[in-house]
Amino acid sequence: MVSILESLPQAGQKGSAVLARTDEVSSTEMLLNVIRGQKGPDPLPAPPSPAQGLKRSILDVLPIKKPVTVSIDIGENEIRLVKVTAQSGEKYQIVDWRKVTIDPGLGRDSNLFVSFLQQAVADFTRNEPHAAFWTTISSVDVETRYLRIPKVAKSQIANAVFWTYKREAQINESKDIFDYKVIGERMEEGTEKLDVIAYTAPRQRVEATRKLFASAGLQLTGISIVPFAIQNLFRTGWISADKNVCTLFIGRDWSRIAIYSGDNLILSRDIKAGLEGMVESIAETLETQRPGATPTDLDERTDDLDRTSATMEKAQSLLQRLTRGAWEQVAEEMTEQDDETFHTILPALERVARQVERTIDHYRIQFSNETVAKVFISGDLGAHPRVMALFQDQVGIPFEVIDPFAQTAQGERADVAAPPLADRNAFLPAVGMALSDNELTPNFLFTSKDRQRHNQVQRFNRSIFTFSALFMAICIGAYVWQMHWIAQKKIQAKEFQNHLDRYVPRVDQNLIMQLAANNLGHFRSVEASGQKVKSVAIIGEVCAKIPQSIRLDHLTLDLGRTGGPQAGKKAVMVLEGMVTGDRFQFESTLAGFLMRLKDSPLFKQAQIIRQALESRGRQEALRFTAQIELR
Repeated sequence: MVSILESLPQAGQKGSAVLARTDEVSSTEMLLNVIRGQKGPDPLPAPPSPAQGLKRSILDVLPIKKPVTVSIDIGENEIRLVKVTAQSGEKYQIVDWRKVTIDPGLGRDSNLFVSFLQQAVADFTRNEPHAAFWTTISSVDVETRYLRIPKVAKSQIANAVFWTYKREAQINESKDIFDYKVIGERMEEGTEKLDVIAYTAPRQRVEATRKLFASAGLQLTGISIVPFAIQNLFRTGWISADKNVCTLFIGRDWSRIAIYSGDNLILSRDIKAGLEGMVESIAETLETQRPGATPTDLDERTDDLDRTSATMEKAQSLLQRLTRGAWEQVAEEMTEQDDETFHTILPALERVARQVERTIDHYRIQFSNETVAKVFISGDLGAHPRVMALFQDQVGIPFEVIDPFAQTAQGERADVAAPPLADRNAFLPAVGMALSDNELTPNFLFTSKDRQRHNQVQRFNRSIFTFSALFMAICIGAYVWQMHWIAQKKIQAKEFQNHLDRYVPRVDQNLIMQLAANNLGHFRSVEASGQKVKSVAIIGEVCAKIPQSIRLDHLTLDLGRTGGPQAGKKAVMVLEGMVTGDRFQFESTLAGFLMRLKDSPLFKQAQIIRQALESRGRQEALRFTAQIELR
C-alpha cells in the first residue's frame, strides 16, 4: 500500500518502556545472514482463522494471556509494526511499535524480501506465538459504497445488498471479493430501512498479499484498507470524534478524502493530487529561474525526462524542508525560499481544498442534512500551520492533525513511549489496523459468507456443548443421588448392626442350627403326642358330624407308618354302617354325611366302596362301606 510518510525515510525504531530509543534495523544486515547460510528464524506459528478458532483446545480458547493483535504496514521505504492488546472494558493498549527500513534494491517479489519480512516480524513478535496479524492493501483498488436498503429478513439482506450495489457500480464476481456490513437502521418516510456499507476488493490483489505473508510463515487474520483502519480509531474511542467528520490524507502520488458519520465510513474517494505533483510544480518553477532559459526552451522541456536530476533533487529538498517545518516548529521562521516554495505549490493545495469542499457538500446533499464538524488531516505537509490555515480558510471547517499516539504521548493506554512527533503520522494505518477485530473491521479474508458458516459452526458447537452439559448434569445428579442412597443404606445398615449388637448372646449360624435342632425335637415330641390322641380326635369328629339316621357298625383306623418298610403309606379310615329312615333319602343322607366329614380339617377325600339295600322287618335300610383319607 502507499505509505503516508513515503518522502521521509527513517531509521528503524522501536518503542521502549522509558523512552523511544533508535534501533537501526537494516534489511541488508538481515539478508547477509541468510546469504551466509545462517539459519533463519523459525516460521511463526500461523494464528488460527475465525472458523478454525472453534477447534482450539480449552487452553487456546480461554488463554491466560490477553489477546494480541499485530499490524504490519509495508510502505515504500519501511515496514511499520504495532502490537496492541485488548484490555477489559473494551479498552486497548499499545504494547510495542517498530519500523524497519527496506533497502531500495529489495524487490517485493524476491525470496530475499520474504526472508526479510519473516525476520522482521519474528523479531517483533518473538514472545507472542498466537498473535493475530492484520495488514492493508491500497484503497485505490477498493470500491466502497454507502447503501440504504429496505429492511428485509436477515436471510435476504445479502441478496438485497448485492443487487442494490450492482445497480450503482460494476462488479465482477470472479475477480472481485464482495462484502458488506450493516451499520444501522433508520425510518425513512414511514419505512424501516437498513444503512449498509458495501465494498469490493480485487481478489487477485488480496490473494497475492495473503500468499506473500504465507511465504514468510505468517497466516494473516485479516486484510483491510486504511479508511477502515481509521474507522477503528473512531469506533474503539481511540480518537474522539464528532458525529460527522472528514479525513484528508495527502500522499505521494494521490490523496484520499473520507467522511465518517457515527464512527462509520460513509464515503471514500481518491484524487490524483499528491506530493509528486507539487515537486513537479517546484521543479518547473526552478527551471523558469534557470539563467538563460527562454519560453521556447521551457515549452520543449516540459517532459519529466527532460528535467535534470539536479533540478528534481532540489525540488524534493525544498518540499521536504517545508514539510519538516511542520514538525520542527520553524513554520514562523520560514525563509524567503520557503515562502516561495509554498506559493509554488499553492495552486495544488487549493485544488485539494476544493475537492474536500465539494466532497463535504456532496455528503450534505446526498446523505445527510447535517454538515461535517471537523476535518482530520494526515500527511506531513498537511500538518504545516500555513497549509492547515489555507484549508480551514477555504473550506470553512476546523482542521486537526491526527495523532494516533496522542494518548500514548500523554501516558495513557500504553506502556511504551510514543515515537518522535515527525514519525507518528506514518504509524496511523498501523495503529488503526492493530485495533482490528472481525466484528469491528471489514475483512477481505473473512466475508459475510464466512461469518455465516462460522456462526453455523458456533451454533452447532453450542448445541453440542449444551447437550453435553445437560447430559453431564444428569450424570452428576444420578451420581449424587446414588451416593445419597448408598449413604442412607449405610446408615440403615449401621442401625441394624447396632440393633443386632444389643442381643446377647450374639446370634450366629451355630446358635441358629442349635435352636432349629431343639425346635425340631420339640416338634417331633408334639407330633408324637398328637399321634397318640389322633384316633380319639378322629372318632370324636365322626361322632359330632354323624346324623341320627345313620348307624355305624364298624370304624377302622389305619394311621400309616412313619418308619420301616411301609413308611409313607396313606392314613385312612373305613366306616361300615347303615342308613335308615325314608327309603328315598338314603343316598342323599349318606352323601351329606360324607361331605361334612370332608369339610373337617382331619379328613381329605371320601369315597363309598360298597352299598346295598337290605330289609329289617317291615323297613328297608341301606348298608354301606366308605373309605376316608386322613390328613
